[in-house]
Amino acid sequence: MKKLATLLLFGLALAAPIAAVAAATDYDVVILNGRVMDPETQFDGVRNIGVKDGKIAAITKKKITGAETIDATGHVVAPGFIDTHSHSAGSEWGVKVQLRDGVTSQMDTELGSINVAGWYDEKKGKWRANYGTVEYSACAFWIR
Repeated sequence: MKKLATLLLFGLALAAPIAAVAAATDYDVVILNGRVMDPETQFDGVRNIGVKDGKIAAITKKKITGAETIDATGHVVAPGFIDTHSHSAGSEWGVKVQLRDGVTSQMDTELGSINVAGWYDEKKGKWRANYGTVEYSACAFWIR
């Protein structure tokens, strides 16, 4: 009985590192050593982020690995920003520039569009960021 117990403990000791490695590579993308900032929770600290199926699955100080690794040492990692007064919402080049600044949603809420449905149809499936506009008449008071 003592030998069986020892064998079981030895087997568990061997299995534990294997399970830890499997869990560690469980992410599609990992962002390592970035200064993670979240304005909503006011969190600010150097952490590693694990992304699985397009969603943040872990924010941790622990070492993690994944299929793709991004070294964010010296960089800020934060949620995408929203520009509610974007003149880039109508320009693919402008969208690229704003994406490099961390703006993932460009909204044209100043004058908007006369044909909102057409404005959305023009961008559907082609735009690299989130986008939005308002109906021109909703903002007509700016012109008066």
